[in-house]
Amino acid sequence: MTQFSSATHAGRRGEDRLVATRLKASVAGQACFLFAVFDGHGGVAASRCCAAHVAAIVDVLLQPVARSLATSPEELASQLQHVAVQACLELQRAFAASGRSGGCTATLVLQAGRLVTVASLGSSRCVLSTGSSGLATLSAQHVISTNQQELQRLLKAGCHVAPQEPGSPGPAASPRSGGGVLRLWPGGLTLSRSIGDFGVGEAVLPLPHIKQVLLPPSGGRLVLASDGVWSQAGDRLLHSLRRAPIRSAAMEVVRVAAAGSGSGVDASAVVVDVLDPGDTWQAMLQRQHGASEAEAARPKAAAPGQRTLGLLRKLSLGRSRQGLGGPAEGAAVLAQLDGLVQAELLADFDTAALAGLLQSGSTPQTPVRQGSASSSSSASNLTSAFWALGSSSFNSSRSGSSSPVLEDGLLLREREGCRLGPAWWDDAMGQLAHHMMADARALWSAKSRSRLRSVPVTPTVAEAQQPLKQRGGQAQGLSWLQAAVAAAMATSN
Repeated sequence: MTQFSSATHAGRRGEDRLVATRLKASVAGQACFLFAVFDGHGGVAASRCCAAHVAAIVDVLLQPVARSLATSPEELASQLQHVAVQACLELQRAFAASGRSGGCTATLVLQAGRLVTVASLGSSRCVLSTGSSGLATLSAQHVISTNQQELQRLLKAGCHVAPQEPGSPGPAASPRSGGGVLRLWPGGLTLSRSIGDFGVGEAVLPLPHIKQVLLPPSGGRLVLASDGVWSQAGDRLLHSLRRAPIRSAAMEVVRVAAAGSGSGVDASAVVVDVLDPGDTWQAMLQRQHGASEAEAARPKAAAPGQRTLGLLRKLSLGRSRQGLGGPAEGAAVLAQLDGLVQAELLADFDTAALAGLLQSGSTPQTPVRQGSASSSSSASNLTSAFWALGSSSFNSSRSGSSSPVLEDGLLLREREGCRLGPAWWDDAMGQLAHHMMADARALWSAKSRSRLRSVPVTPTVAEAQQPLKQRGGQAQGLSWLQAAVAAAMATSN
């Protein structure tokens, strides 16, 4: 069962836009949900355009997936990764058609059952909580000052990267004279990836980072939020998330962020609970807390082959709804607890690296065919085997040597090869991505020139005060209009 809430606080700029909706298309008989955060800059045009078009774009892209006869969950997971990447490229083209300036971050989440696919551009974030003490980050940060890989990419492309000159809207003459964060010039953009920002240059990419996880059988809570939330809420965010019911969770997150910023910063959030039908976030936390206390009270001696309770507490493992049994059930209970609050990381890759736009060291060397393992499951059996909460089965050949990855205090089981390139990305897909980005830039260039020609010309205050004399049916004193039109045409050419 998927429940969600969203909230926005409009600060001085009011450039954030949110999307939280159930899509028309379904995947393997399961409802598919779309959640997105767009944090605009340089105006609201980009974030408004993306919010208006993203659901329709994803619905169209999901139609082949809905009609496909995928025989394994891995194949469906791979198809959803493809949809997420294509959606970002289509959003770039949709905004290019407007011919407007500015841009926005984009964090898109496709959720179907326990499968969560995240595509991220810019500085908006998506995090996951499964009830443990921390948050797992499911998005990437494309901020020039903090992402060294992106900084090196920009410098290698010959871009002008510098802090802003104090007291000036332009770049610093030297690194010593500048202050603040690194920016990309012209424009002074602090991000290296976004939707739009055509006027800044071709180095600003709409190619997202993709992360895909399989939620644990007990479910989890997702939080998508703009940079205004993460920069202002701080440690208070985790406290708010743990105690707030879903109906007011997003509002509580935004309220905390707005209080920290003095109401001057845009703050937007979407909170999503993916739980058993009839379950609540607070009830799940209480069960986990009760299981932790019960396990702590057990004798410390562990049977051969049984995990120790110290390790259990260290991993912050939870349990299902059933109560803990007696000592004779210890091994079975621990086996049941294993992994119930761990999300499995299925994919973690950067599409810019796949397209050859990052340094060679970050480009995957051996693609992984995620659907290569044979599966006897049919599409009709996916509901019980893959989508259903409370079920831990997922057809995989996970290696016993794969080590857990600790992110923001939460353990994610990393599937072997999840950081390598997916099988659906080949040379043809790489060429398509390059063509779509080039087409979007050409479209924006044409549309922006067309908009310059169609912009209505208005006189200055002094010119508007000049009296118009009507003589012989012709208006006199319109020299300002002729000069303005000539100047506009010269600029567009």
